[in-house]
Amino acid sequence: VAGERRYRAAIIAGLETVPVIVKKYNTEEMTEVALVENLQREGLDPIEEALAYQGLMDTYKQTQEMISARLGRSRS
Repeated sequence: VAGERRYRAAIIAGLETVPVIVKKYNTEEMTEVALVENLQREGLDPIEEALAYQGLMDTYKQTQEMISARLGRSRS
């Protein structure tokens, strides 16, 4: 779910092995992890960020409070 940039950097650096942590996530958790990764990596514009949050609310019936608590982001 996360780590594509690290993986690509390892290939460029010629590393034969890359340490990873494998975790089991359900679909909802994978969506959240991917969103956090994208927010930290490239700073989505406000519209893209809002659409991602709306997707969590619509698909997984999350409230703004739930999203804010789980992602460590301000509700505003």
